[in-house]
Amino acid sequence: LALTGDSVTRGQGAPFQGTYEALLEQRLNDDTRGRPPVEILNFAVGSYNVTQSMETAKVKAAPYRPDVYVFPLSKLSVYRAWAQHIALLMNAGIDLKYDYLRSVVRESGVKADDPINVFEAKIARFRLPTIKWVLTQMQAHAANQGASVMVLLIPTVEDVSVLEEEFLGVREILNELRIPYVDLLATFKDVDRSKYRVADNDTHPNAEGHKRLYENLYRELTKRPELMRLVL
Repeated sequence: LALTGDSVTRGQGAPFQGTYEALLEQRLNDDTRGRPPVEILNFAVGSYNVTQSMETAKVKAAPYRPDVYVFPLSKLSVYRAWAQHIALLMNAGIDLKYDYLRSVVRESGVKADDPINVFEAKIARFRLPTIKWVLTQMQAHAANQGASVMVLLIPTVEDVSVLEEEFLGVREILNELRIPYVDLLATFKDVDRSKYRVADNDTHPNAEGHKRLYENLYRELTKRPELMRLVL
């Protein structure tokens, strides 16, 4: 399995081998029952947006020929900061590579020298269409390799009502595209969140937060045999 994403999935705030994906890999391999072991390769990079995660899957993960591309979506990919990477590329004069992204820039009217708040306001209406475009790109890329795609909705350690607002429209896209996904947004609901975050001003999950994410993810996989079959 090839896993992309940002700093949450990379494991900022968690010890080595203490991330949710490392704990999941260990649990899946505790009893292989004659099947090949599962290997999860983590390609996540801190501060990566949704378009960068897609490119990571296509360029860096693809040579490993994974059976499954696991595509986590966090608030950095789905909410206000989703287009920061596009702004940085434009500001540096770097080509956007994809016709779709070039058309977003044209139609939104964003300029390389726009203040970031102005940039975000102009491009905001392309948030959901771009997420959908990225996911269709992932589907096509995986299909070309004979692989599958699974999405994880990954929370930071904050109020679930805030997360629900940030993820509005994302589930509908996943359902429309028929992409299997695991919704982990309620992982830190009704708990003392201070025990699961790096610091009061840092909502990255700490070691206990990653353990809770893993436990929730594994529980969801065991409840849905079709997802467990995909993973295995």
